[in-house]
Amino acid sequence: MSQRRRASPLPPASALSIPDSAHPHSRHRRGIAGCSGAIGLQIQHLREKAATTSTALAVSSGISCSQMSRIERGLVSPSISALEKISRALGVPIGRLFDIAAATESPDS
Repeated sequence: MSQRRRASPLPPASALSIPDSAHPHSRHRRGIAGCSGAIGLQIQHLREKAATTSTALAVSSGISCSQMSRIERGLVSPSISALEKISRALGVPIGRLFDIAAATESPDS
């Protein structure tokens, strides 16, 4: 006995045109919107300046590696507690994490 699949009233996924900016997994690093994205970029900038890995920063701050990754990519808004731990691990005042201008500078400056 063969089972027939019902025709879907929706067009196939391949026919849908979703702009790249709307797709959650295709956000360009500089295109992350909002404060979380800028804070994440600033954390990444400070971490790279300190010549450490995100794994090492996660361990030293007591935050899981996956959570640190989501914070740096701007996918989650870190709590004040998490920001305090990260700033302590980086050896910078917590206010430095909010330096939005530094987070959005070009990488070669």
